[in-house]
Amino acid sequence: PEPDLPPLRIKEEVLVTLKDQMPALPEERKVHYMKAYGLKASEAEVLVSDQQLADRFEAAAGTLADVRPLANLLLSEVLRLLEEGEEIPLSADQLSALARLVSEERISFSMAKRVLAALWADPTLSAETYVEAHDLHQLVSKEELMPVIEAVLAAEGSSVSDYLAGKDKALMALMGRVMQKTRGRA
Repeated sequence: PEPDLPPLRIKEEVLVTLKDQMPALPEERKVHYMKAYGLKASEAEVLVSDQQLADRFEAAAGTLADVRPLANLLLSEVLRLLEEGEEIPLSADQLSALARLVSEERISFSMAKRVLAALWADPTLSAETYVEAHDLHQLVSKEELMPVIEAVLAAEGSSVSDYLAGKDKALMALMGRVMQKTRGRA
């Protein structure tokens, strides 16, 4: 007790208001990410280590049914592209739209990296527009893939014979040719 200073009395309502206005501390956020989103402790730790990364994750995760693609994008590609002290140029909406394309299997994760790099360079773009403009949609239907597969099988008779003879590496070569023909979209 200081004899020259009167005791400080703060009303309970003021304390409650101040407490409600305070952002969650990193440890609280980490525990929340692990419980609510099923993230590993190491993943949650990295996300909460940067305020803007955590803010973007929370804002974007709230609109997604599956946060795994979002977390993977932030933990790998966004951290790789982010320079020290730089602001993330993409909004939470842009990040969630890109993550949604991955979770709906409309694009692969490797395509998402390419789209993210393009959005990073020009934040006025949208993920959907970029994917449409560059024809990056993943081919998943049998109707789309069968003509490509049949063409590869017809052209690669020796690899087909090798596979039928028990050489598993021939299958990998055939799959590689299909990926090449579809520009990585199969």
